[in-house]
Amino acid sequence: MSESDSDRAPADESDDEVMYPLEGKYKSEKDKAEIMQMSEIRREEILAERAAEVERKAQDLHLRRLVQDRERHEAKNAEKKKRKAAAADLDDGQRKSSRQKTKASEPLEAYKRQREQKNASRRRQDDRKDRDRRSGSRDGRSDVDAEGESEVEWDDRPAPPVREEPPAELKDFERVRVGRSYFARVCFYPGFDEAISGCYCRVSVGINRETGRPTYRMARIKGFTVGKPYPMQGPNGKPFMTDQYVIAAHGPHEKEWPFVACSDSKFTEASLFKLDKLKRTLSAENMKPPTRTALFAKCDDINALINHQWSAAEIQTKIERQNKLMHLLPTKAPSSDNPNGLSKAQIQAQKLAELNRANRKANAEDIRKAQIAERRREQEARAAAAARRKAQMEEEARVKEQRLLAAPGRELDELFGSDISRTGTPANGGVGTPKKRSGTPANGGEKREKKTGIPTFRKRNMDDDVIASMDLGVDIEI
Repeated sequence: MSESDSDRAPADESDDEVMYPLEGKYKSEKDKAEIMQMSEIRREEILAERAAEVERKAQDLHLRRLVQDRERHEAKNAEKKKRKAAAADLDDGQRKSSRQKTKASEPLEAYKRQREQKNASRRRQDDRKDRDRRSGSRDGRSDVDAEGESEVEWDDRPAPPVREEPPAELKDFERVRVGRSYFARVCFYPGFDEAISGCYCRVSVGINRETGRPTYRMARIKGFTVGKPYPMQGPNGKPFMTDQYVIAAHGPHEKEWPFVACSDSKFTEASLFKLDKLKRTLSAENMKPPTRTALFAKCDDINALINHQWSAAEIQTKIERQNKLMHLLPTKAPSSDNPNGLSKAQIQAQKLAELNRANRKANAEDIRKAQIAERRREQEARAAAAARRKAQMEEEARVKEQRLLAAPGRELDELFGSDISRTGTPANGGVGTPKKRSGTPANGGEKREKKTGIPTFRKRNMDDDVIASMDLGVDIEI
């Protein structure tokens, strides 16, 4: 082995090494998981860079092999010329060698020109992307010489740190929850399978024996399949037939469910407990739970499906798919108890709705009667309080009036004395010391009783009031 061959051996071994052994894009399962957790834009950029890197390496390897083949061919020709130097003309051998070199180098030069044009186009695209992102330009170094050396580009930028995605919360799963009403609306839309795969649904798994209520599970939609046709109710209330089944997975377990088994209700707090249990199950199975970024991207897919711009061909295809299984709908004549030809479940739903309306009406009537009775009691209480206040005021006015109209006795005694109007003659005709008066009041009034109770202020009689109440016994005759 020559010295050049020994120097070239390590390079050949490094070139034969596969850069991305997993699917031609990833280094390992860990690398794939990290890239899938990134945003869609960043993920596409990395995959595009890796694809370009793989392509450049393949081109370099092919070019290097061409150069090696040419060198080996030239060395072999040189050895032949040395062995035949005595018998052949040296000048003719040189011209022959020159012609062979020219013929061998023509496809190589054409390939080099093609690769340089492709690299220049790629660099222009990279510069345009860098200007759009307004980020730092990447320093690339390439060295292409006449010998066809390989082109190597070095990225001096540090590898971006892998950000830890925040865990998804219950409200994030609620954004991508799909129920039977939504299935009935979009199950015939174009792109339905791709847009809804990855969303979540709330499926009924049976009746709880302890509570007697339905039990629900949060399940991830893995895809769709076809099966036995079954009826559904459309957004306009009309029934239709479909044979689509959702493949829902709760942890590692998958099962097919009809659309009618998916509840329209929201995820509850019990679903939050089940979500934590689901995350633990996924961790035990080495399966990563969904991130908020993935759920937001799936929410965008749902909005794009709803806002799909229809073409005439897509509308015709949707109508044909809807009418494909319409002949399987039950067409039996409606009975007298069921004039509209409704199903048993629909009849039960109508009866339940009527019972709910009757209960709501009775509850409203009871509330109205209770409110009327409460208002009547309040009015009676206000009337009784007003009557008590009125009686109290009347009693106070009556007492005050009696006090004002009472005959003045003590006041007159204090003002004029008790014996002013009496004669000097004793009552029994005796002369001398007058007899002591009896207990009869001086003004002929009744004996004043001792008043008890809380003392109050009263208006004192003025002189005019006292004189007006006196009987002086003076008669004026005209």
